[in-house]
Amino acid sequence: MKFITEIRRIKSLINIFENTEKINSTAIIGDKIAYYLNNDTDNEYSELIDNDMDFEKLLNNVFSYDKINPQVSNVFISIGSKDFFDPDLDIKTLVSKLEDIFPNAQFYLIKGYIDALEFNLDKNNREMIEDNSVTFFKMFAADRIPTIGNHSIIGNGVLERGEELLIDLEEIIDQYSEDFEITKIEDNNEIEIKNEFIDLDIDDDTDFDTIYEFLSNIEKMIKSKNVYSIDLKDKYLGDVELIQIALKFLEVPFSESLEINGKFDNKTKMAVEQYQNLNSLSRTGIVDFETLEEIFYDLKMKSFDDEDLGKFMGKLDVELKTYVPDDIDLEELCDRIIDNIEGGYANEVHFADAASKAKEADMKQAFLNSGETMFGIDRKNGPTMTEFWELVDENSGWAEESADKEKWSHGYMGGDIEDELREYVYEWAIPTFEDFKNKKLDSEAKKLVEEDERITIHLLYAVWNGIVFFNHFANVINSAVSEGITDRDELWKVALDSRKNHSNGAVRNSAPKIEKIANM
Repeated sequence: MKFITEIRRIKSLINIFENTEKINSTAIIGDKIAYYLNNDTDNEYSELIDNDMDFEKLLNNVFSYDKINPQVSNVFISIGSKDFFDPDLDIKTLVSKLEDIFPNAQFYLIKGYIDALEFNLDKNNREMIEDNSVTFFKMFAADRIPTIGNHSIIGNGVLERGEELLIDLEEIIDQYSEDFEITKIEDNNEIEIKNEFIDLDIDDDTDFDTIYEFLSNIEKMIKSKNVYSIDLKDKYLGDVELIQIALKFLEVPFSESLEINGKFDNKTKMAVEQYQNLNSLSRTGIVDFETLEEIFYDLKMKSFDDEDLGKFMGKLDVELKTYVPDDIDLEELCDRIIDNIEGGYANEVHFADAASKAKEADMKQAFLNSGETMFGIDRKNGPTMTEFWELVDENSGWAEESADKEKWSHGYMGGDIEDELREYVYEWAIPTFEDFKNKKLDSEAKKLVEEDERITIHLLYAVWNGIVFFNHFANVINSAVSEGITDRDELWKVALDSRKNHSNGAVRNSAPKIEKIANM
């Protein structure tokens, strides 16, 4: 148990019976299931519950949540469904922060639910979700958080209020929750406990030589809840250099003579006081959570960019890394995928021939499970593309409509109708990619992806792989960017490694091909 958490427990227990006002000792937080199960219209934990909550959003909201709730004895968390139970999510950090917010609570994970029809999940994606969920639930169990719920995590229908699944969960939650209510603390003053200072290892010449890294590091400082003050005057910190650069850019009074030296000296304190005074903050000369958050949004409002950062980095003899955004043609990238990875036509007969030649048992089974495909589009398990398959049937020789025509051989690219078939693929793949990208990537990560052709083609091919795989790759990129990895070459390596090290063999095997076509 953390020392700081133990202090909170002791202090809360001292005060907990001072008032006779009753409140419920159970909190339900998280995504759609939690939203449906929560019957309190005036929810005290509204920041931690949302119909559209995914893991990253909950984690960010937890970091921003500044209340301690010692009166809560049971917390039920519903999370993971929007992320397809991706086991690479930072579950330990989420649990740790929740323990700070609810220091006296026993936690339970509510088993999630995914509508297969909504996401057009094929067999591979369903199997991936099932495998993910086993590890996902075990990771919560490792923190002594049991999973509750007897339902299947994948169904064929939209989850709505009043359904049997939710009724069953309500009964389970009632059984786990205590039958009594405990008293509410009358004194609403927050318990002031100083967080331990976290060394974020931010270095001047390696960790913020792009504008993305600079702003990402300030976000990291905000989330750490670190407090920067004159007490640090004898210690060099890259964090303090960021503060000094920001104050100079914002042209705070007395910042003209401020030296960017990474030490929180008297001039830095004076500049901070001036900034706080101008922004109606408590004039303490201390850069706390509130002051740092104000600085961050001030930088964004005043369009702090590469050119501005470059001026300050030049004074530090550090060359600012800049990249020219790639000129990306998504149709051309689709063509690379079709020509170099997916190929042309195949049906059950062709796959049976390939299976007979396969040496490995799993590859043999993979071929036998395959249906009819063209350009990697699976008729049975892929997206609904009626006009695409009608055109194939009219020309392939394998369907009744074209029985009088010569049968397409394995890998045939369509002949006279190839261009038309490709247009149908563009009409499916590109809007789907844009939709997934907008929904699954954080704003900074999305901007970096949109400027790098290599990462774009990696995620574009994830549309062929399926939404579960796209979601996993997007989470990896989001996590890397939030940790300050915004150099495009480094981020490309992270993205490629997520393919190379994936648990699915077909995805792993695609990594060398993606690497090859990304560099064409």
